[in-house]
Amino acid sequence: MYFRVDETNLSSLLTTAYLIIRDTRGGEVARLNLLELGNQTTDVIQLSPGEGLRLDLYFDAKSTGTVSFKVGVYVTQKAGEAPNIGTSP
Repeated sequence: MYFRVDETNLSSLLTTAYLIIRDTRGGEVARLNLLELGNQTTDVIQLSPGEGLRLDLYFDAKSTGTVSFKVGVYVTQKAGEAPNIGTSP
């Protein structure tokens, strides 16, 4: 699977924004910069049956306000196959 930033308006209020993807033991699998539209994980994240992921958010704000973002999760059927990433629904 891949993660990609499909929508973001964070840069006006935040200096740093990450989605940190961790395995069930807490090890970092990937880090996604939420300030960059279209940014995606560079490696395929593979899960075996019974495995899971933990998603952590890290923000460093320069002011207060409301922000939003959308991260797409794209799943492939075969290991190593790049996903067919179109526009987010």
